[in-house]
Amino acid sequence: MSTYSATSSSYSSSSYPYNGICAIIISWDEDDLDIFEELLGLQAAFQSLNFTSVKMFSIPSKDSFSTLLVELQAQKLKASADGSLLVVYYGGHGRLSTNRRLRLTANREPRSPSIDWISMQAILECADIDVFLILDCCNASAAASSFEQDLEDSPEPTNRFEILAGCGFDSVTRGAGRYSFTNALKTELFEQSQRGGIFSVSQLYQWLHAKMIRQHPSNIPDSNEEEYERCFVAPIYLPRCIDYNHISIPLMKIDLPVLDEDEIPSTSQDSQYSQGFWPMVETSSVYSGETQSSDSSGLRISGPIAKEDNSLLCHLMKSLKVHRSRQVIGEKYEELVGW
Repeated sequence: MSTYSATSSSYSSSSYPYNGICAIIISWDEDDLDIFEELLGLQAAFQSLNFTSVKMFSIPSKDSFSTLLVELQAQKLKASADGSLLVVYYGGHGRLSTNRRLRLTANREPRSPSIDWISMQAILECADIDVFLILDCCNASAAASSFEQDLEDSPEPTNRFEILAGCGFDSVTRGAGRYSFTNALKTELFEQSQRGGIFSVSQLYQWLHAKMIRQHPSNIPDSNEEEYERCFVAPIYLPRCIDYNHISIPLMKIDLPVLDEDEIPSTSQDSQYSQGFWPMVETSSVYSGETQSSDSSGLRISGPIAKEDNSLLCHLMKSLKVHRSRQVIGEKYEELVGW
């Protein structure tokens, strides 16, 4: 679904070009960066914007390329069938290969499993839907090396493809924590979910960049050298521009349909809530250790989420539209989420 003729300011909830937003959060099964908690936070941020689906996918060490290729193809076809925007996020290691192409690697080991991302990215660039790619890895902006092409010999793309890279092609990104790109992105998305309205990927980059500058140690009195070494690395916004009239991909908090009385989850699920766990939407069984299933409203659920993550509970419950959630666990629920 391409909308080059539209302008960002012309969009409204009724004229939004997508029927929904599908997202996949990718990391490695053998990840050694301890980023899982941040990925859960990013998932919650996506859910706060009522993304149609959010799936967490773990790349296996064996048959890495083919397994990820199949998954991305499935997500692309799903988004295309639904008329949705596809958001693809990767968090983990990255490096430049000898031919200056971006490779995704599982860990720091010399013989770590790896993937030539530029080859993988090709199926997203030629999709018939708009794709927003987010990369939080070292040398991330090298993913745009595929943009260098002879347009006379290449067919003109029919979709918008934009990259938000956590750092430049010659830079290393920060690990999980206060100054990580993913943490900053998650925080900004939560803020936008509270504001409502439509915003573009270019605006999202603008806000992230401005806040990172404001929090740079040079703007904070008495900052020590360690703060300079840990502070934010500037992200990079890379839209594939077909011509001078490029319009950035629009994002918004998707309006959820109001459930009829017979669509509200049945009492049979109450035991799941009373045990202190909440359903996680479209979560890979690699993380949860359980088989995915569907509830009565058609949402795919799997895996427990601990009670202690109050913000995650709050946003997931809202996105699942369990209207009688307070009736299910009463005062205990109010205590958990602070309502």
